[in-house]
This record gives sequence, C-alpha cells and structure tokens, in this order.
Amino acid sequence: MRKEVIRKYTQIGYFTLNLDDAKEYLYAKSTKRRILSWRDIHVNVFI
Repeated sequence: MRKEVIRKYTQIGYFTLNLDDAKEYLYAKSTKRRILSWRDIHVNVFI
C-alpha cells in the first residue's frame, strides 16, 4: 500500500555547517581526531 505524499511543505529554518562548527563538534569528543578536508553543508528544514 502506498503512503500519501503531502505536496505542500513549510520551511521552518535553514543553516550552514562550516569548518569551525565541524571542529567544535569533533574536538568536543576527542582532540586527537583531525578534519583533513571539508565542504560546507547547507541544511534546509521543512515540515
């Protein structure tokens, strides 16, 4: 049985994860790990 797909969405937010955000997250868990390459991630949140 197929689920019904809702065609209308409302965007409730958006943000970009950059290198500084990634370092902050990773170094909070362990300072021994390093980020060698990074591309910014653009996130859109819809409901």
